[in-house]
This record gives sequence, C-alpha cells and structure tokens, in this order.
Amino acid sequence: MKYCDYDDNNFAAGLFEGEGTVSISRHDMGRNRYRYELLCSLKQSGGNGILMIYWLKSMYGGGVHLEKKVKKSHLQAYRWFVGGQLAYEFLK
Repeated sequence: MKYCDYDDNNFAAGLFEGEGTVSISRHDMGRNRYRYELLCSLKQSGGNGILMIYWLKSMYGGGVHLEKKVKKSHLQAYRWFVGGQLAYEFLK
C-alpha cells in the first residue's frame, strides 16, 4: 500500500462509503477449525468509474475483476477488491 495523504484517504472513504462493501468469509479448515477473511470491494462502470477502480488499486493494493455483463446494453463494470491485512489497513 502506498503512502496516502489526507485528501486521498478522504476521497477513498467517501467513495467506499457510497459504493463499497465489507464482508467476512469463513473457510472450513477441517476438524472444527475455521479461518476468517476480511474482504473489501467496490464496483464501478463507465470511463470515470474505471479510472477510480484503478486508482484504488494503485493506492491501496488489491486486485481488479472484470464483472460479467447482465445485459448487452449495460456498461462494462469493474470490481476492485482487497482482502486480509490490506483490507484491514484500508479500513483503518
């Protein structure tokens, strides 16, 4: 994760507050043991949305996933995601 100044963090917080999701998934490790993973993601479409997705990736790490179109008439959407320790650092 890059160093982010106050304005970067405020912009990302506002964007994430409006469009982002936080989830915790449970993975079965066997023998009544589980591993939990924190995941943050944000979905955008359109030219400016795609720029924001790649800006988040460059500033906070993670990855970008190309979403499957529901209809041909829909704009192509991209999802930024970050998990584990990087997700924790992003939310902090």
